[in-house]
Formats: sequence, C-alpha cells, structure tokens
Amino acid sequence: MTTYLRGSVSIATASEELAVGRYRGILTFNSDAGQWQFRCNRSRATPTRAQADAEADVEFAYRQYLATPFHGETSPEQPRHGH
Repeated sequence: MTTYLRGSVSIATASEELAVGRYRGILTFNSDAGQWQFRCNRSRATPTRAQADAEADVEFAYRQYLATPFHGETSPEQPRHGH
C-alpha cells in the first residue's frame, strides 16, 4: 500500500481480490468530509500489477474525486476509465 497526500486529502492505493482469482487496483480517499473510493478498470493476474495500476491512476482518480459531488459518504461505484 502506498499513501499520497493532496492538501488535507489522504489517498491510499491497494489491490482487491476479485471472485475470479484476479485482482483490481483500488484507491481510497480520506478527508474531513469522509471516504471515497475509485476502482481501476483492469483486472490483473497478481496483486502487484493491480497495485501498479492504482498508483498510475492517482492523478486521474484525484481529478474525479474533485469533480464528484461529495457528501462524506462512501460511494459504492465511481467513474472508471479504460486503459
């Protein structure tokens, strides 16, 4: 896991295991307003590759975070982009 700071927003990258034995990158944004998550599009064979996708998507996901109306709730599904 890697953590980035953008002002008062903490961004943690990680990977999550999917039901099919593959992995997907995930970014979790924490601020005073609450938590928000972004999931990468691609599924990967290893958690390391999924983590690398998440780290590559930090800036894109941060722009999505800033553009999304946010009310301090964890959003179940966020916009995704394709690679």
